[in-house]
Amino acid sequence: MIPAVILAGGAGRRIGGDKALQPLGRGTLLSAVQGRLAGQVGRLALNAAGDPARFAGYSLPVLPDPVAGHPGPLAGVLAALSWAEGQGADRVLVVPCDVPFLPGDLVARLSAQPGLVVARDDRGDLHPTLALWPVAMAGAVRAALSAGERRLRSVTAGAAEVTFPAFTLRNINKTVDLASAQPFDRLLIVDWSGGADRGPRPTRDAIWAAWHDGEPVYLRSRALAEGWLSAELQAALASGQRVLVGCDFAFGYPAGFAARITGRDDPLALWDWLADNWPADALATARFVLAGRLNGAFGGGGPFWGNGLRRDVPGLHRRKPAWQPGWPAERRTVERACPGTFTQWQLAGAGAVGSQTLTGLPALARLRARFGADLSVWPFQPPTARIVLAEVWPSLIRDAVRATGDPIPDRAQVHLLSRALAQLPAGCLPALLDRAPDPEGWILGVGHETLLRDSAARIVAQGAVP
Repeated sequence: MIPAVILAGGAGRRIGGDKALQPLGRGTLLSAVQGRLAGQVGRLALNAAGDPARFAGYSLPVLPDPVAGHPGPLAGVLAALSWAEGQGADRVLVVPCDVPFLPGDLVARLSAQPGLVVARDDRGDLHPTLALWPVAMAGAVRAALSAGERRLRSVTAGAAEVTFPAFTLRNINKTVDLASAQPFDRLLIVDWSGGADRGPRPTRDAIWAAWHDGEPVYLRSRALAEGWLSAELQAALASGQRVLVGCDFAFGYPAGFAARITGRDDPLALWDWLADNWPADALATARFVLAGRLNGAFGGGGPFWGNGLRRDVPGLHRRKPAWQPGWPAERRTVERACPGTFTQWQLAGAGAVGSQTLTGLPALARLRARFGADLSVWPFQPPTARIVLAEVWPSLIRDAVRATGDPIPDRAQVHLLSRALAQLPAGCLPALLDRAPDPEGWILGVGHETLLRDSAARIVAQGAVP
């Protein structure tokens, strides 16, 4: 089998020290790369400057740079080529220590090409530190170093290229990258309901929740669900777990709405405003009363519609109104990217999801207040806390949900989506969360639908859900 050398990297100033030894899950970046290469390569070595004793626990030969002055990864490549030649190999794989999600077919696909082969990701970025090198290129690399060259690209120009999914080649360069790459111990999906108490018998259109390693839980009312969720998260923190919680309602409204209501273009300020201004009316009517009040911020008529009560509610339209200049858009950017989604302004009638959002956000605001810095909300905040909240839309896997045959689709979809997310390929979930802050919010999995649907289909095919 082809041997491989891991480049330990530089001083790691942007990540707080020796990059290879930074913690990731129950190991380190270095142990993660070792694990991804296991079974793909033969002998494995490490190229590192400084005291090799710090790597004593990894059972790897440590190859020093053959050139003084810390000249960078090109020197590490020369060390790898010289070592591989001593092993009797004609090619050697060189990888950096900061790519913990390497694909399982990395070596097979690179070695199918002759000569020097470099990895590229499907976003178009070249990764010259991740390449399969012919040992015969040692002379060319040595000559480049002698001439003062430090750039890998100067030697890899013209090499063959093989493209891999971007999430498998993701580099961990900064502290925030490392924090967001930390694995989740458990995943929880919650299918919310804006309605009243559904009674003791499990039914559809109620609140359902499921951990990826457990069975679906029926929660008959919003008050019961909020208490259950708070207790579950407290228990997870107490046991040292890191958890992802996906909630099936919108985390934000179209651009401009939060600023109109709170004076700040901050969706989390809107969450707090909704919690602080929740009407004292009965649970069955409060959301309609609040929507009428919110409409009042737009001069006597606003975007919310769908009065589900027999009595009129001041300020709330019964039917969809003609959209007025100055109102927010009917749909968020992510909803326009997802055929089949419904507008957050509709509170009642077929396809209404607005009540879920309007009742769900105050509950999440109270969770934020309880858990403080231990909780972050994606994509408004980096997904680096011990509890990460994310918006989900189970209809992304609707075909797999139907295939379960469950007469209660809400139950099936929390069960299946939690497991589908948990069984994504290594590195895929951090990639789904790798998104710039967006005040409108985003649905987890949009842009990566095929990966999510394939994962759900595999679970159904295996009979892992009823």
